Amino acid sequence: MRSTPVTANGHQLTRLRFVNCYLVHETDGFTLIDANLSGSADDILAAARALGAPIRRILLTHAHVDHVGSVDALLARLGPEIEFTSNARTLPLLQKPPDKSLLPGESNEPIRGSLPGIDARPTRLLTEGERYGSLLCIETPGHIPGHLAFLDERDGTLYGVTLSPA
Repeated sequence: MRSTPVTANGHQLTRLRFVNCYLVHETDGFTLIDANLSGSADDILAAARALGAPIRRILLTHAHVDHVGSVDALLARLGPEIEFTSNARTLPLLQKPPDKSLLPGESNEPIRGSLPGIDARPTRLLTEGERYGSLLCIETPGHIPGHLAFLDERDGTLYGVTLSPA
């Protein structure tokens, strides 16, 4: 897994040249945004160690396989004190099997992409406009219902933006 600094506070971790997650430095350690593919836990933990701080929180942008793959393994290794955060709309998509039912007001397009589900359940749910450390939660549901992005208000970096096909 390649670690690349993207700002003074953020590091992009890349697996297979295009699957990314991010370590964002806060005062007490790192917030991990997304958990990459299954099998990435050791590399993510090694990157945090190399950067000199522990992972204190895991934030999800959405429920696709390349974002939740190592959540369960990371939580098992990091212990019960780790805060695991998402939003209420993503909860049914994290189930095994996922509930892909659309809610009133959502697009009539079926939910696409691989949704493997995970065993863990978030310990905190964020809403639009809520702050999480230095990060501002922004709902960006165009890629998949429940999709979130996070704006680091210290430097203006927006994490979690995913372009949907036209």
